[in-house]
Amino acid sequence: MKKILIVLAIGYALTAQSQDPALVVKQCVEAHGGSAWDQTQFVKMHYFSHSNWLEQSERPEGPYLTSYEDVDETHATDQMKLYQKKEYKHFQMARPGVAETVVNGKDGMVRYGKMAMPFPATSGFMDRSLSWLNMAPERLLKQVSKSQLSSRKSIFLNGIAHRVIAFTSPTISGELFIHPNTHLLTEARIKTYWPSEYYFSIWGQFETRIQYSLYAMHKGNRFYPHQWDISQNDQPWQQITINHIEFLESTDESLFTIPEDIRAKQKKPIKANELKAPLDHMKEIAPGIKLIEESWNTGWAEQSDGIVILEAPISSSYSKSVLEEVKKRYPAKPVKAVIVSSDAWPHLGGAREYMAAQVPIYSSYLNEGILTKLAKADFSPNPDTHHQTNKKPRFAWVQAPQTITDAERPLTIYPVNGEGGERMTVVYFPKQKLLYASDLIQYGDPNHEAFFFPEYLFEVQQVIKRYKLDVETVYAMHLEPTPWKKVEDFLNQLK
Repeated sequence: MKKILIVLAIGYALTAQSQDPALVVKQCVEAHGGSAWDQTQFVKMHYFSHSNWLEQSERPEGPYLTSYEDVDETHATDQMKLYQKKEYKHFQMARPGVAETVVNGKDGMVRYGKMAMPFPATSGFMDRSLSWLNMAPERLLKQVSKSQLSSRKSIFLNGIAHRVIAFTSPTISGELFIHPNTHLLTEARIKTYWPSEYYFSIWGQFETRIQYSLYAMHKGNRFYPHQWDISQNDQPWQQITINHIEFLESTDESLFTIPEDIRAKQKKPIKANELKAPLDHMKEIAPGIKLIEESWNTGWAEQSDGIVILEAPISSSYSKSVLEEVKKRYPAKPVKAVIVSSDAWPHLGGAREYMAAQVPIYSSYLNEGILTKLAKADFSPNPDTHHQTNKKPRFAWVQAPQTITDAERPLTIYPVNGEGGERMTVVYFPKQKLLYASDLIQYGDPNHEAFFFPEYLFEVQQVIKRYKLDVETVYAMHLEPTPWKKVEDFLNQLK
């Protein structure tokens, strides 16, 4: 009996694979409502969602910090028009916030708070918003119908062999997974490239996976999925559940109005991999130790036999500008190491440039997975140096204190081994009594009177006590050089 079932399954898979892909897509379009969509210009819906902070959570593989959203949305089925009004909340907020988003063609506008002034959407925000529009099944099927199609081998999803159709066009490419019995769309996998979105840009071209379920029947025999489960780059990103939906021939077009003064301020798209370090923000915080202050601090220490760089922020181009500056200042000295002190994206986003230069990358052994994944990222849409050279990275995994010796500026890398700083390291300069604290110390208010998340400060204090370090000054990726006593005094107030 089992042999019969296996033969039937193989036969079914071969049959599904041999079907005309255009016919399979046409059946899918018909199953979703077919001609009923001809007069539908807009979809208006309300949904609840939760989103995982892939870029901020304590571990790349989760558990994840989460935002919760209550969203009213209207989007066009053919044009690049989107309106969203979102109430959202997360662990850093005492009360829910409100955000309005408008996308109209190449322009976008965002407003946070009911009375706040709107401002132009950033390039990264536009990357996300335009990609979101393409996830709507009715829009996706329209684009696929106009694409170059081919059949792929059937794949089992939920125990059922789904028909797989690959599609390619100048604007969108990927695969559809279509249920063989209902002809409805079960899943889409879309090649995604967000060059202006800082976190996702470091992964080059990645895959967006949307699973569609909870199908409901609506007027005109429209079948629409009321639940979307979305993964980005093999990580669960967002889940929405629609509890109200309308299919409209027209709507109030003022929803998509962007004032001319906002349009005029819309900036040319900025790709993260075109950013350079702000070298004019450089200062010496101790003899031979430089700090480049920005939203993401980096810098280096000069040693007798080479340069040690702290952090590889944001993008390959950012790191490339740092390496070029170091070479110009110290032409006779090699870069002997770069320390990536955390698994968070601002710390490692530019590590690929050091991989290409064969600079040893020091990082916690727990970061082997994410740095190896970064090394293998697909940068074919906009090749960086590592993509072009494809050299094997040189890693130096830190599990216990490691010292990079020097007569004047020795330094030791210490694993934090804390709850929040589980995958972080700190860097201690004993002769300067100076400690670099990764992400663990930053201010929590604009007046610099309170620090963010005291647990992190406590973990730094524990490292100092554990290894009997003599620290006078601390600095970090988001902290200028600060007396350690100020941090300790703040901690003492909590006792």
